[in-house]
Amino acid sequence: MNSIIQAIGDPILALLVWLYEVVPNLGFGIIVLTIVINTLLFPLVLKQARATKAFQKIGPEIKKLQEKYKDDQPTLQQEMVKLQRENGASPGGCLLPMLVQLPIWWALFRVLRDLGEVEEPLFVAPTNSALGIALSEHSASFLGMDMTLTPSELWSLEGLGLTILPYLLLILAMVGLQFFQQQVLQRYNNAGQPDSPQAQQMQTITKIMPVMFGVFAWNFVAGLTVYWAASSVVRLGQQIVIQKMDEESENAVDTPKKASKQEVPTPDQEAPEPQAPPKKPQGSAKKRKRRRRR
Repeated sequence: MNSIIQAIGDPILALLVWLYEVVPNLGFGIIVLTIVINTLLFPLVLKQARATKAFQKIGPEIKKLQEKYKDDQPTLQQEMVKLQRENGASPGGCLLPMLVQLPIWWALFRVLRDLGEVEEPLFVAPTNSALGIALSEHSASFLGMDMTLTPSELWSLEGLGLTILPYLLLILAMVGLQFFQQQVLQRYNNAGQPDSPQAQQMQTITKIMPVMFGVFAWNFVAGLTVYWAASSVVRLGQQIVIQKMDEESENAVDTPKKASKQEVPTPDQEAPEPQAPPKKPQGSAKKRKRRRRR
């Protein structure tokens, strides 16, 4: 597994080292790196988001099938597969993109974690690079924070004070951004069915996950918290783009339907009777003049 992580993490570290050469600010490099990785993964995110929404949409129908065929499992499986195909809710659409992303997220996590002083790091910045020198001198800072320090380490050294305040504010900002991003994602997945069991489950996850990441951030380097916060912002932007894409596709499908409904009369409506063409006046022009004189 480490060979796969290293094969993915080496280019990530090389990009981070190059970014630090361009702009000697580790926080800025982490933010740019986050944007690049999330942009490359957007096709997978799009596929996963639409598949997840499709599953949420057919949730009530699946429940009806389970009640209808509770004593006939083979028929239940056939009907569920048919329902999923008709609505584009394949399990692979949800799981496959996530499985592809996991090694990338884990490699990025290891790269950022290994920037700090950890035992047996898997990734080490070249000692002759600007980033390697900054890490050895503990000068890789961002907004007054050492990106290689953890809040717990700083707390054990200095306790509560102005020095640790930026780290705490960063954690709070990260938790708030994740909570807001999860709320937007939840509204997208549960559109049209706010009272479904799936929606209630998502509400619970929305409340728990950001708090869990806040707890993790206390014991991880500040650079990783910057990455989590930046990822929430990028994913929020991607979610807005996905919603607009779905709205445009739905409008494109609904427009021909509305036009066809307006053109084709319903059975209750009578088709308008064709109007007869205007009658041409009979007789020649001379006869018509004689009639006028009389």
